[in-house]
Amino acid sequence: MSESRFLEENAGRFRRKHPDEDGWTVYRIDPQWALSAEHLLPLFLMGCNCGAIVRQDIRIDTSWSHGKDRPRDSWTDRPHARRGEGMTDENWLGEIDILWQDVPIHFARTIQAGRYEDRITTYVATKDRTALEDIFRRLGAYRRKHDRVDRTIMVLGEGTIDRPKAGWEDLILPDRTRDDIRESVQSFQNSRQLYKELDLPYRRGLLFTGPPGCGKTTAIRTVAANFKGSVFIQSLKSTTNDFELARAFRLATQDSPAMLILEDLDRLANHEKVSMSYLLNLLDGIKPLDGLLVIATTNHPEKLDQALLQRPSRFDRVFHFRLPGYAERLAFIEFRARGRFPRPACEEAARRTEGFTMAYVQEAVTGALLRCMCKKREFTAKELIDSIGKLKEQKQSGDRPDAMIPQHGSVGFVTVNGNGN
Repeated sequence: MSESRFLEENAGRFRRKHPDEDGWTVYRIDPQWALSAEHLLPLFLMGCNCGAIVRQDIRIDTSWSHGKDRPRDSWTDRPHARRGEGMTDENWLGEIDILWQDVPIHFARTIQAGRYEDRITTYVATKDRTALEDIFRRLGAYRRKHDRVDRTIMVLGEGTIDRPKAGWEDLILPDRTRDDIRESVQSFQNSRQLYKELDLPYRRGLLFTGPPGCGKTTAIRTVAANFKGSVFIQSLKSTTNDFELARAFRLATQDSPAMLILEDLDRLANHEKVSMSYLLNLLDGIKPLDGLLVIATTNHPEKLDQALLQRPSRFDRVFHFRLPGYAERLAFIEFRARGRFPRPACEEAARRTEGFTMAYVQEAVTGALLRCMCKKREFTAKELIDSIGKLKEQKQSGDRPDAMIPQHGSVGFVTVNGNGN
């Protein structure tokens, strides 16, 4: 049976059970929807809202473990499924009827077995869209906590990505800057009760400014890796609008404690679809941002409204990322070289890279390492110095090292699923 016919027959069967004349509206949930969470409905109900269940007739698919051929395009006759055991399983199939806010909502989940992969489709019927929207909001918050466990990051509009692995000791910045960032994040996470006792809103805002390649992205990766809570990323693009920005704040606040990363804040200057005043209202408006740490980045702080920079209730701390000094360059070179180049070679390279951003320093070391490994040469000072010389020529020509270093996803993270793959 074709996919379109399968969907048509199952939708028709579900609609006949929920006729329009009785006040029902039937929806089909797109399985590609990045924020979809209906697969967690049984766990959500059993753990938090068991009393809402009116009827359930669900089962677990066991065909693969039992080595049986599954019947194709089936709705309820599934001899290979164990009935009544699906309320703790994420891959449930069947039907669940609930009463939510005194409104009946009925769910049905079906599977079409394909030659290479299965397609699961979920239908839902309700007599009140408001109640349906409410349970999906709560399901979404439940999914973010369920998926989180400090492992993933939600890139809004794209899907989830793996949480990076990085320790604070790996963040190469001037000691005072690194320690201040770490203290700002950890004191926020560990002081909810203190904020409450002092009658302070439990929120914090940090702004990272500075030219490209000076460590803002690395700092955010480190904070995200060590943050104990949900992490959301909202990239600010020319297509971003007020609704998307408000959604980012709403989702993060609903899932607190949470961190919301706003990438490239300066793009809001002269933005046609998002006004700076709207962002200011989101940051410190009437609605409190309870349990939310906001970190924004900008390469051009001069483009920002001074109201963002001069009022602590919006961004409490502003961290300026400048060109790295000799000590930071040397530490970074030794960290990237992993002991392959002798100490004198690293010291000479640190002296010769004055005026380099960390991105250029990284490329100098990477280039030297790759040449030595590919051509089976010794790791000498000459290889490092030659690599630095080539980058100086590149700098003088006005090129950026970004063209030489692969860039993936938002703020240096690699998107591995959601929307795509």
